[in-house]
Amino acid sequence: TLFYQPQYRLSDSKLTSCEALIRWRHPNLGIVGPGEFIEIAEQNGIIGQITNYVLSEAARQEKIWRQKGVFLPLSINISAENITSLSLPEYLVKLLDDNMINSDMITLELTEGAIVEELGCALDTLTRLRLKGIGLSIDDFGTGYSSLSQLHKLPFSELKIDCSFVSKMMEDEEAKSIVKACINLGHELNMTVVAEGIETIQQLELLKHFKCDIGQGYYYSKPVVPEALEKLADQSLRSIV
Repeated sequence: TLFYQPQYRLSDSKLTSCEALIRWRHPNLGIVGPGEFIEIAEQNGIIGQITNYVLSEAARQEKIWRQKGVFLPLSINISAENITSLSLPEYLVKLLDDNMINSDMITLELTEGAIVEELGCALDTLTRLRLKGIGLSIDDFGTGYSSLSQLHKLPFSELKIDCSFVSKMMEDEEAKSIVKACINLGHELNMTVVAEGIETIQQLELLKHFKCDIGQGYYYSKPVVPEALEKLADQSLRSIV
C-alpha cells in the first residue's frame, strides 16, 4: 500500500507536494517499512513489478485527488533496475495519459548510489523522461559519492539532502557545512532543493536561513494515508487564505 508524506515550502509553510512511500500490510506483522523488503525484492527480480504497482497506484490516487480539487505534485521512488529500462518513459507517459495527469505533476526519485552504479545505462532513460516533462530528483544526496562532473551530465530538476546530515547539523559543524554546500550547489545548478528528515524547529530555522526550498519530516508530518493528506492540504490552504 502507499502512504504519503507531505512536503512544505519552507518560506511560508505552504503544503506544495508529497512523496509516495510504499508499505507492506502484513497479516501478522502489521505495517512493514520498505527497508524490510525492497532489497529482497531486488535480489529476487520482482522490483519491477513493485515499481509498476507504485506508479499505477500513485497515478490512480493523483486522479482521485484532482477530482476532489486537491492538486499536489507527487514524488515516486524508483530503483537502479528501473532506470536501465528504456520502456519506462513510454510506460509512465501512457499511465499519465490514461489518468489525465500532466507530466509536470510527477517527479521520480533516484538515490545517488543507484545513479553512480548505473550511470552509463541511465543517462538515455533519464533524458527521455525529462524531455517528456517528468521531474527527476536525486535522492539521499551526499551519501553516494557522485562527482560534480557526473551530476552536471544528468538532467535532474531536484536535489534532496539526506536526512543523516539534517539530523546532525545542529551539533555537528561538518554536517551543517555539508547541508549548506548542498543547498548552494543545487541552486547553482538550477535545482529545487529539498531537505529530508526535519524533526525540530531549530533544524527548520537553520534550513530557512540557508535558503532551502522544500522540507519534509516528522516536524511537519509522518507519512499518512490519502484521506489524512487531504485534510493537511485543506488546513494548509485555509492558513494561507
